[in-house]
Amino acid sequence: MADRQQYQIAVQWAKNGRIQSLARFDLSRADLAGIDLLGAQLTMANLTETNLSGAYLTGASLTLANLKEATLGGASLIGADLSGVDLRGADLVAALLSNADLREANLGRAYLSEADLGCADLREAFLEAADLRKADLTQARLTWADLNQASLGEANLCQAGLRGATLRKAYLGGANLAGADLREANLVQTYFFRATYTKDTVWPEGFEPKRAGLILVESY
Repeated sequence: MADRQQYQIAVQWAKNGRIQSLARFDLSRADLAGIDLLGAQLTMANLTETNLSGAYLTGASLTLANLKEATLGGASLIGADLSGVDLRGADLVAALLSNADLREANLGRAYLSEADLGCADLREAFLEAADLRKADLTQARLTWADLNQASLGEANLCQAGLRGATLRKAYLGGANLAGADLREANLVQTYFFRATYTKDTVWPEGFEPKRAGLILVESY
């Protein structure tokens, strides 16, 4: 459970102060829905099962924080530093994560449907069995990311960097792969039915997109 004194400091920080670091704070299971933590320093904070739905965390630093099973639905995390964070099973439905730094983050089984991850840095992130249906991953960097069994149905992966990514048994039905870079990606048993691509989409050597059920389109 959250440390009571640290919880009160965090609430006051949001209202008035903005002067004290919240690094290493224990705010686990606290109800911080809708809180304004713009640019907050939350490095290595314990936010396990914390309710941050609708919270304003734009530009916040959450490096190595524990957000396992946290609720962040609809939260604004634009440009936030989430590198190395534990977000296993977290609720990030419709969250704003454009330009966020999620390098090496653990997002296994996280809920990211309809999230905005445009231009997000997800290099070497762990996204096994994550729900990314209808997520916007335009120009997202997913180099060497683990997307085993991830659900990416109708996701927008236009110009996404997926070089070396593992998409084994992932679902990409109806996804947009226009201009995406999938060189060296693992596409074993990946489901692509009715996903679209363009002539400048780059595939692993020997991969035949039409045989996999993909549809060639003229433009993005």
